[in-house]
This record gives sequence, C-alpha cells and structure tokens, in this order.
Amino acid sequence: MKFKTLLFFTVFCVLPALFFGQKKTEAQKKSVNIKVKAPEQYYSESGIPLRVEEKRDTKGQLIEKIFYRHRSTPKSDTINEKQLYTNGKISETQYYTGAGKLSFATKYNAEGKEAETTFYEENGEIHDKSVYTNGGNGTSKTARYGKGGILESLNTTDQDGRQLENISYSKDGTIRSKEVCQYDGRMESCKQSECFTYNSKNTLIRKEIYSYITKRKEITSYFSSGKIESFKIYENAYTGNGTVLEVTNYTEDGSYSKQTMQQFKEKDYVSSKASEINSFDATGKLLSKWVAKYDATGNTLENSVYDAGGKLYYKDTFKNDEKGVAVEIIRNKADGTTEIMMKDGKYIK
Repeated sequence: MKFKTLLFFTVFCVLPALFFGQKKTEAQKKSVNIKVKAPEQYYSESGIPLRVEEKRDTKGQLIEKIFYRHRSTPKSDTINEKQLYTNGKISETQYYTGAGKLSFATKYNAEGKEAETTFYEENGEIHDKSVYTNGGNGTSKTARYGKGGILESLNTTDQDGRQLENISYSKDGTIRSKEVCQYDGRMESCKQSECFTYNSKNTLIRKEIYSYITKRKEITSYFSSGKIESFKIYENAYTGNGTVLEVTNYTEDGSYSKQTMQQFKEKDYVSSKASEINSFDATGKLLSKWVAKYDATGNTLENSVYDAGGKLYYKDTFKNDEKGVAVEIIRNKADGTTEIMMKDGKYIK
C-alpha cells in the first residue's frame, strides 16, 4: 500500500512538476532571444540628435510633440521643432533657429494639407507669408504676402503642379505683370506648352512655346507697342545641353534688323557648346563670325572674331587653372598688338 501510494505520488505529482518545470525553463531560454525595439532616434537637418517629448490630454490624445536639440547635455531646452495637434491630427509645425527663435511655421487644414506658411525675422516680425487654397479640378492657389501683409503675387497651378497663372502685384495693389500658361494635355501625354506674359497694361510682352517632343523652345519678345522685338529658338531646352540656335532682332517699326545663328560641329566638346556664331544683316549678308576652341573637358581655349571677309578682328587666348576657371586672357589684335584682358582671375578695365 505504501508502495502504491509512493508510486502514485511520483507519477502524478513529481513527474508533472519536473515536466512543466522543464518547459518553463525552455520558454525562459527563448525569451532571452526576444529583441526589444529601440526607440526611434530623430535628427535635425544639420545632423544634430533630437530629444522628443510628447504632451497628451486627459484622454491620452496627442496634442503636442516637441523636438529638442540634444547637443552635449542630456537635457537641452533649445527647441528645434514643435508639432501641434488637434483631434489627433497635426494642425501646425513650428521650426526654430539654433538660438531658439521661431524661423517659420506651417499650418495645416482639416485634410492635413498645407494651408499657410509664415517666415519670421530675428526680431519676431513677419518677413513673408504664403497662403494655400484648393480650387476646382485639382487646381491650387498660392498667395504670397510681404511685410505689412501686402499681396505680392498669386500663383495658380493645375493638378500636375504646372503653372497656369502667375500674377505679380505692385505695392499699391495694381497688377505689375501676369503670366498665363496652357497645355495640350496631362503631364504624361503633354506634347506642347504655351506661356504668355503681359505687362501692367495687359499688353503681351513675351510668348514662349515649348515642344516636349523636339525639346525646342521658341521665345518671342514684344515692344510695348505690340510689335515683335526679337525671336529666339533654343535646342535641347530645359536640359543640361540647352543652347540658343537662332536669334532674330527687329527694330521697333517692325522691320527686320539682324539675325544670329549658332553652328555646331560633331567633334566639339558636348555638341551643345557653340563653336561658331554668325551674324547677318537685314538682307542676310554676313556681318561677323565668332569661332571658339575648347579643350577635352570643355574649357575655353580661344575666342576669335572675324569680319565678313574673314579678316581677324581679334583673338582671345585663355589660361585656365586646374579647375578649368580662366585666370588670364590675352587679346591678340589685328594690328599685331596684344592686350591683357584678365590677370590673376580679375578683368582689367
């Protein structure tokens, strides 16, 4: 009987205890390998570590988040950024200088979009303020105000962020200039854009047409009388290799004045650099020719100017430093004399 009792105690009491004790030990071993995620570290734009403090209301809802500059002391009272929240959504962001002065602040609407940004001077006065509003069809407007709350400009963009209209105002509130742009489709399918600039009298003074296919840009400038002043054609516009291909000038009475053309050669440094520019008169007669030479990295070595008969007016020879910046320019004239135009990186008057 005693043996049965001992056996019963061993089977139903001791062994389960040993068994479960072993499982607990394994669980404990596993718990050692669980990695605790470290709190996220924030940094300022200059790379200074930031300490973050949060303020919540009685319901535990976030109402304020402050980012302090954490320099050499563990507790720094210099604010880098302050975020204000309303009903759990960010309503305003304030940015401060290293001296702790308010630099600029942005307010947000109920949808979380920027509604207003104000920049401040060191003395706390408003330097300028931009107010953002949304229009129909995805358009948005930005009104910029200067000191004293004077409206300086009003810019309207489409749903793709492209400018539709930009109006500049004088201090008395009158329109100083206006630019209007139009596109033949959405950004992904747009083939051409046109922009028109008007003066304070609403007279067209500039027209720009750009082809997204050919990368060519045409700019027509007008006299205040409305007659054409000049016409320019650009190749590879809005790229790193953009150049003026042709310029045509007119007198104010509308007559043809002069035309300038740039010619390129295949072996030139990055064919975007002009190796030759010719000027013509109203009849198309050659007036002068400008020829340039470059080194393998595109630094100017020589500039030569010739008359219509090919006679040299002058030739400028360049001496460049290791960065390719001109430090000396010597002009060789047609009569055989020379003149120093630049010395030690400074032009000689």
